[in-house]
Amino acid sequence: MQKIYGDPQTRKKYLLLLSCVVLLLLAGCGKVKYSPAWYLFTPISPGGRKNIVLMLSGLKWTLLVTIAALIGTQIVGFIVALMRLTKNKLFNGIAAIYLELFRNIPLFALLFAVYYVSPILLGLSLSAFQALVLSIVLNESAFVCEIYRAGIESISHGHIEAARSLGMSSWQTMKRIVFPQAARRMLPALANNAIVLTKDTALGAGLAVGVLDQKALFLDTLNYRPFEIYTFLLLEYLFLLLLLSQCVRWIEKKTVIA
Repeated sequence: MQKIYGDPQTRKKYLLLLSCVVLLLLAGCGKVKYSPAWYLFTPISPGGRKNIVLMLSGLKWTLLVTIAALIGTQIVGFIVALMRLTKNKLFNGIAAIYLELFRNIPLFALLFAVYYVSPILLGLSLSAFQALVLSIVLNESAFVCEIYRAGIESISHGHIEAARSLGMSSWQTMKRIVFPQAARRMLPALANNAIVLTKDTALGAGLAVGVLDQKALFLDTLNYRPFEIYTFLLLEYLFLLLLLSQCVRWIEKKTVIA
């Protein structure tokens, strides 16, 4: 991890991000007729501590939605990818329809359709949390499916023929030969998808799921201080996603092929 932070290009990126944040904060002290109320997040006052705790409480729900949706996305995406790779026309057709359907529907529209329409058509009464996770899984798995498919197809066919010649079954070939090689090639794309998925959780505010954005909206309705509150929200997301990005880079370094 220290080597990653010691990279000159990485340091320049962080300095640029920090400069942007500082400029954003200083903008509230310019000539605009607006007096920043940073006392809302002053740790030394009871009200400031209460607001900080309220904003940070959204991290729990954001992480819960992210983890649940990430697991579901990988499982569904992998299954659909296998259906796309099979020679069975029925499975291949179902997978193609799934991809075209959920890849081309905006996530925000899908979220409200799942929450409000599914009880009418299917009789399913989903909570806001369940609807949010399911919507993200349906949408993002369509993209993850193509990542898996491209990664698996990138493996040389000679490796597969060699495994078959040793008497391995299709499942053994996939488990021992294809997937270990494809996983390293797919990791950067899957990591980027995880970052996008984390940002997708912000849509949960539309259904009052207690994610970061919903806490910011609630606090803004009480104090009407959008500059300070949404600056704090941006810093939360920035810290969370930078941490995730660093973890991904560390994994990439550990799994790089020598």
